Amino acid sequence: MPLSKNAIQVLKNVQRLEGTDYVFANPKTLKPFKHIQNQWNRIRSPTGLEDCRLQDLRHTFASELAKRHSLYFVQTCLGHTSPMTTKRYVHLSPESQNQAVNDTYDGIHLTAKPQRLGL
Repeated sequence: MPLSKNAIQVLKNVQRLEGTDYVFANPKTLKPFKHIQNQWNRIRSPTGLEDCRLQDLRHTFASELAKRHSLYFVQTCLGHTSPMTTKRYVHLSPESQNQAVNDTYDGIHLTAKPQRLGL
């Protein structure tokens, strides 16, 4: 799974428990947590994310990534084997679609000689 430079830095700064190589270890077992729902519930209320599921964050990331990259690229980053799965994750607003079309149009040089299609 590719990670941003910021995410890598956050992970490097996590205080580790002694006696384990895991970044996020259960302090009782020194093994990875089997379920993170309790921890997620504990941190989302103070941050104002009561209605936010972890899966919502994944959908948001996929949608933001799709604004800048191809569906195939998003599929690869999310580790999906099927593009149909990725399509369920990506939610593009009409505004972002319009922006993408405008950005593409603005990038086309109208003075360039049109290319003939070799059909």
